[in-house]
Amino acid sequence: MKNIIELQNISVFQQRNKVFDELSLIINESQNTVILGPNGSGKTTLLKLLNRELYIVQDNKSYIKIFDKERWNIQELRTQLGVISQHLQYNYSNSAIGLYVVLSGYYASDGIWQHQVFDSEKLDRAHEVMDLLGLLELKDRPFFSMSTGEQRKFLLARALVHDPEVLVFDEPTVDLIYVPVFNTLKLFKSL
Repeated sequence: MKNIIELQNISVFQQRNKVFDELSLIINESQNTVILGPNGSGKTTLLKLLNRELYIVQDNKSYIKIFDKERWNIQELRTQLGVISQHLQYNYSNSAIGLYVVLSGYYASDGIWQHQVFDSEKLDRAHEVMDLLGLLELKDRPFFSMSTGEQRKFLLARALVHDPEVLVFDEPTVDLIYVPVFNTLKLFKSL
């Protein structure tokens, strides 16, 4: 059984603030895990470590492994994670439409770019996930003009479109979304 994340005696700074000091933590793939804590306790920092947006202070007694590997091609790693976060929600440009948000999940980006290729298989999968989440009617609508709940549903579709190994929700109760139970079960059976 592999570990999603393994931290050993890590220290992490956000600017000048030490967020973690000699933290050790292991979460394996068989666990459903919730990290709870007050604002500023390091929950988002942990997500940024997992997504390799932040790095630990290196020393000979500390390490971080994600999916049992210490070194990753970041784009390859991010395709194994389905991330839904408030931070990501605000990163999309005003020109992004719903479909582009979903397609950006294939490249773990916060928009789609000229060099990114989406074949008919990827487009079909994006439409399938949007349909299962009740989003097809909104696919051509500007992301910024949607309600917060609609935006969150598109981020869920973005996270699921590439069949990630792990789903990660940062502040999942912010702007709670409603996804009909029937469609959710149908979606997970199709993954």
